[in-house]
Amino acid sequence: MRIEVGRGLEGDLPDITCGTIIRKEIVPRFKSGDYDGGVRAGVASIIAAIRGAYTPDDGDGSMQGGIWVMLIALLIFTSVVGSFTLIALFSTGFFSWFLYVFLLPFWYAFPSALLGATPGLLIVGTYAIVFPILKIWFRFPAGQAFQKRWGGPVGSGRAGGGGWSSSGSSSGGGFSGGGGGFSGGGASGSW
Repeated sequence: MRIEVGRGLEGDLPDITCGTIIRKEIVPRFKSGDYDGGVRAGVASIIAAIRGAYTPDDGDGSMQGGIWVMLIALLIFTSVVGSFTLIALFSTGFFSWFLYVFLLPFWYAFPSALLGATPGLLIVGTYAIVFPILKIWFRFPAGQAFQKRWGGPVGSGRAGGGGWSSSGSSSGGGFSGGGGGFSGGGASGSW
C-alpha cells in the first residue's frame, strides 16, 4: 500500500505523516480484514493532516520512536553529507566545485524525505547560497587564517596519499518515503 502525495501538498502531508497514517490507521484494520475501514480511516486521516488536525492515537508510544528514528536518520545524513561538504569546502580547484554540484541533490532529497518538501527546499537553498559565499570568504585573509587553523585546503599541493572507500548494505522494515509519478512525496507500507 502507498500514500502518494502530489505536488503542492508535500508540506501539509510529509512522508513521516504518511508513514504514520499507514502504520497507525490503515495497517491495523487491514490486518483484521477490515479493508473498507482501513481505506476510510486512511482517507479521513489524510484529510485531517491536510487541514492540520491529524494527531495519531499515541497510546503505545511508537510515535516517539518515529521521532527518534527521524533524528537518528538526520544525524547520520548530516554526518555523511556534511563531511563531504566540508571536504568540498576546504578543497581547491575543480574537485571542490564538482563535489558542491554533486551534493546539491543530496541536500534536497534526504531532508525532504524526512522533513517535507518545504524544509528540503530551504536546506538546499541555504547550502546553494552559503557554500559559494564561504568559498569566496576563504580568499580573504580572515578566511585563509581560518583554513590554516583547521588544516588548510585539501589538494593544495601537499604530498600524501589516501583515499575514500566505503561499503555496506542496508535493509529494514517500516515505510519508505520518496517520490512517485506525482513528483511529490509519499510513503509505502505492508501488513
